[in-house]
Amino acid sequence: GGSPEAEYQAAFGLLKDGKYDEASTALRDFVAKYPQHELAPNAMYWLGEAHYVRRDYPSALAAFEGLLKDYPGNRKTPDALLKVGYCQEELRRPGPARTALERVILEFPDSQAAAEAKARLERMGNPGG
Repeated sequence: GGSPEAEYQAAFGLLKDGKYDEASTALRDFVAKYPQHELAPNAMYWLGEAHYVRRDYPSALAAFEGLLKDYPGNRKTPDALLKVGYCQEELRRPGPARTALERVILEFPDSQAAAEAKARLERMGNPGG
């Protein structure tokens, strides 16, 4: 029980401890219970990360795309968009991967995410390389 903030911290703590299964469940529950809470987009983002770390790219992609759709303009947007690109690349979809990474650079040119997107695009640059 306790406050939404306490529940979020507990879920985030599980993630930091490497308990990705439990963290995924807790983060998903948080978003379901408090969809309007200011921490909900963060919970969605870390839910995506929990899946990504476990190489469950389809689930990670769903979380990151859900964040972009349900919480547009949130401060996690550049990072979520970056991770959409990473997921698409891991799923062997270079077209959508490039599109997402290019959007990061275009829409958030000064972000850390844009720098990472540029680096990833350069690595993708030579097919088969």
